[in-house]
Amino acid sequence: MIKEPTERPALQERLMLPEEVAQLLVVEVSTVKSWARSGRVPSKRTPGGHYRFEPVVVEALLREGWTEDEHSEEPVAVGA
Repeated sequence: MIKEPTERPALQERLMLPEEVAQLLVVEVSTVKSWARSGRVPSKRTPGGHYRFEPVVVEALLREGWTEDEHSEEPVAVGA
């Protein structure tokens, strides 16, 4: 018997790429990766070592008005 395919997760549940985050925050991709590497922004890593971000974390950054100039050195406790 063939099982019905399970539903795909909602777009909101999909992890975001650094490029997507950078575009939303209007910063460079390298800045987003630097924030992830330093732990300033919570992230997940793929088996290949690539960064991914939960949409809820990115939404919180947007609400807080994060930009490269304002927060390049300031840590954040979003999603902790």
